[in-house]
Amino acid sequence: MTPIRLHGASYSVYTRIARLVLAECALSYDFLELDIFDKENLPAGYLELHPFSKIPVLEHGEVRLFETDAIAQYLVALAKQETLLPGGALARARCLQLMRILDNYAYPKLVWGVFVEEREQGTLPADAIAEARRVLTVLEDLAVGPYMHGDDLSLADLWALPMLTYLRFAPSGSKLLSSCPKLSRWLEVMVQRPSVQATRFPAEQES
Repeated sequence: MTPIRLHGASYSVYTRIARLVLAECALSYDFLELDIFDKENLPAGYLELHPFSKIPVLEHGEVRLFETDAIAQYLVALAKQETLLPGGALARARCLQLMRILDNYAYPKLVWGVFVEEREQGTLPADAIAEARRVLTVLEDLAVGPYMHGDDLSLADLWALPMLTYLRFAPSGSKLLSSCPKLSRWLEVMVQRPSVQATRFPAEQES
């Protein structure tokens, strides 16, 4: 098989999503670590791979892809792991709905608004807690089974895992999660998966 190369950072939420998809699809790949915040030392030619200097980027032969959603759907099709994207119209719509909620609300409010802010500032404003709680309430309401979308693992789970992992590492985030029984049970199920163990954040490995 043509080698797969993934450019990204092990601390990155979206790089981890791509790595989780690769693992769940049983696709081997070379991981090229880079620090996207160190713009002056990005690999030569990286702008040719990602014109906006972000991560991750996937290379597969002549294929060059950025944007995690595009990467994930390409890998699912490549590996014929269609179960990661439900087939029925409504089931797929609900899976995609979860993924977009995670992109548009969970990532900014839970990762940057709680984990990063609390780590850097030590305290959180009341509105940040309220916004995070609102996101978690929506996810808790939409979660319908042992996985985010029911009985089977889907891309929605792989989107949620890195974000809720970071949230759990913030004291305020851990407290918020403790009030969400379905999400807490889901997280305990997810952390047992080999793909999750193999892609742990540096912060997890140090804890």
